[in-house]
Amino acid sequence: MSAITLAFATVRPQRVLHWNKVKASFAEWRHRVRSRRELANLSAVELLDIGLSRTDACHESCKPFWMA
Repeated sequence: MSAITLAFATVRPQRVLHWNKVKASFAEWRHRVRSRRELANLSAVELLDIGLSRTDACHESCKPFWMA
């Protein structure tokens, strides 16, 4: 089995920039999933502390990860 090596110099800068944007999007989506899961698990007292109602929390936590 042969190994494939790719020198960084052979990758086009546009593709590198595109890949960085893709990685940033995935990181943002993971952050939204975690944040919305945590929001859904907050108690009524914790929601009151941050100024949200249960309805507001449910509305935000039910949004798909790709929606801001």
